[in-house]
Amino acid sequence: MKSLLNKRQFLLLVVLLIFSANAVMAQRREILLTDGWKFSKGNFADAAKANFDDSAWQNVIVPHDWAITGPFDKEIDKQVTAITQNGETKATEKTGRTGALPYIGDGWYRRKIK
Repeated sequence: MKSLLNKRQFLLLVVLLIFSANAVMAQRREILLTDGWKFSKGNFADAAKANFDDSAWQNVIVPHDWAITGPFDKEIDKQVTAITQNGETKATEKTGRTGALPYIGDGWYRRKIK
């Protein structure tokens, strides 16, 4: 009899756990964080603070590439080389892997989450 009671208690516990897990999952809410972002290039000492004024910053949607706004500068990653895979025999000036994008520097992204 004691063994039967333990099996019933175990079964009841399993059923309760399943129902409670479903209740917790039903309360979950998914929020997309792609829009509502602010961006500014530069370093801002207080930008991590909640009350920081970012009203003058650019409104962006992520993913966002701040380097694409330029200005482009071929001096950033300039190379003089011959690409033998392209059949080049003479070295010429290339912009390297960055495509002359101004990837160097600091930038801040901020978003308010309610």
